[in-house]
Amino acid sequence: MLPEAKLSFLDRFRALRETQFGAFVPVLMALAAIWGYFGLALPLYDLATGEADTFRTIFLSPRNIYNLFMQSAVIATLAVGITVVLLLGDIDLSAAATAGVCAALLGVMVLAGVPGWLACLIVMGVGIVMGVAQGLLVAYVGIPSFVVTLAGLLGYQGLMQKICRPGISMLETNSSAALLES
Repeated sequence: MLPEAKLSFLDRFRALRETQFGAFVPVLMALAAIWGYFGLALPLYDLATGEADTFRTIFLSPRNIYNLFMQSAVIATLAVGITVVLLLGDIDLSAAATAGVCAALLGVMVLAGVPGWLACLIVMGVGIVMGVAQGLLVAYVGIPSFVVTLAGLLGYQGLMQKICRPGISMLETNSSAALLES
C-alpha cells in the first residue's frame, strides 16, 4: 500500500467510502452543493445581473432554515412510520391520506369551536383507529398490505372530501343555519 503522503484525493475518497461514515459522505456533499447553489450562487447571480441591490443570502437565513424544518416535520414523521413498515417487508400507500383525514378533521373541529388540546387528542385517536383497522386486516384477515392500503387510500381520500365539504365554507354553513332557525 502507498504511504499516506502519496495518496491522491480520489484514493482517500475511495478509502473513506469503505467506512461506515463513507455512506453518508455523498449526502453531505449533495447538501453542500444545494446550499452553495441557493445560498451563494443565486444571490451572486442576482447581484451581477442587477436584479438585487445588495448581496442577500435569504436561503441560508435563520428564518428560512426554521421554515424548512417546520415544513419537513410532517413528512419526517410519516417517513419514520413508512420506514418501519418497509423494513417489515410490507407497503403502506395510505399514510398520507390518513394524515390528510386527520388534518382535515382537526381543522373542522377547531373551526367548530372544539378546544385545541381536545381536538388534537380526538384526532390522534381517530388516526390510531384508522391505522389499527388496516393493520388488523393485514395481520389477522390475511389481505395483502398493498390491497388494504390502496383501498384505504381511496376511501380516506373520499372521507377527506366529505369532511371538508368542498364549496361550502364555514360562513355559508353558519349563515344558512341562522336562516333555518329564523
